[in-house]
Amino acid sequence: MGLAFLYLNIRYKAKRAIKLSSPPLGNLTLIGSLLLYASVFASGWDDTDLSDTAIVFKCHLERILISLGLSLSFGSIFVKTYRIHAIFTLAVKRFKNIDLPDWKLIGGVALIAAVDCAIFTLWVALDSTTVESRSFEPKLNMTEPEKELFDVPVIRYCDSAHAQYFIIAIYGVKGILLTFGLFLAWETRNIAVSQLNDSKYIAASVYVVCLTIVLTVPTMTLLADDVNMTFAIPGVAIVVVNTTVLCLNFIPKVYLLVSVNDKDVRISMMQSMGYGGETTDLGSRSGSHADRTNKQKQMVLEQLCRHLQRLQHAKSMPL
Repeated sequence: MGLAFLYLNIRYKAKRAIKLSSPPLGNLTLIGSLLLYASVFASGWDDTDLSDTAIVFKCHLERILISLGLSLSFGSIFVKTYRIHAIFTLAVKRFKNIDLPDWKLIGGVALIAAVDCAIFTLWVALDSTTVESRSFEPKLNMTEPEKELFDVPVIRYCDSAHAQYFIIAIYGVKGILLTFGLFLAWETRNIAVSQLNDSKYIAASVYVVCLTIVLTVPTMTLLADDVNMTFAIPGVAIVVVNTTVLCLNFIPKVYLLVSVNDKDVRISMMQSMGYGGETTDLGSRSGSHADRTNKQKQMVLEQLCRHLQRLQHAKSMPL
């Protein structure tokens, strides 16, 4: 499904239903999701016959895939929403031009990913990771009970002296990222341009992530000695959360792509800016004087028009 969304996002990037959502940032979201799916395969890699070096590599690979996957998928969604927030909110309050092309937003996502890479680089360089073994109570081999053969279950896992500090740093970065996303979802909740307003999908995505963490972490603590559960529970959680986020963010775009004619994809800017018969929060916050209100609306309209014009190859977007 992730590869199918990626194909559609690249193949139909010139279509307005896709173009309005910034295809390069959508590609980063999908790449991050694919990394998260790949982390499930990495965690399911049987380490019975692996050397200690290979197990250490496997441990770091799982963490890097999960961390980078979250940064790319959620980071790209949030920076895209930040541009809409800047155009509709910051331009009104500060009376200045907002210049945020895709390459700047991609740079912001790259910065988030670079923080992850820096943490893992320091972890590998400064904190030596070793493979520890833990033995459990011997169990009678029931295939030939008359021989009284006992199997001793042994779990091998990665450990390091300062691992908790690096894990806290990673959780802190992800917590700040999700909090930033909730802030943007709240700030953009009243924007009337449905094709650009992803606030409800962001809020739902963050809610699913937080709910899954609340349910998964205590369960993992209780079942830490069960190797099957320590693989199945995080794996199912990642697949469910990742699939939910993909569906929330891409199914509406696919629906527009297949059900609405390209020339019918329009943005009612006059209504969303408060002109005509309906006034939005943006218009009501712009001031009490009519001239100031009109000036603010005109500035935001010009900002959004510049953003939409960047999405066109030759002709400007019909408004």
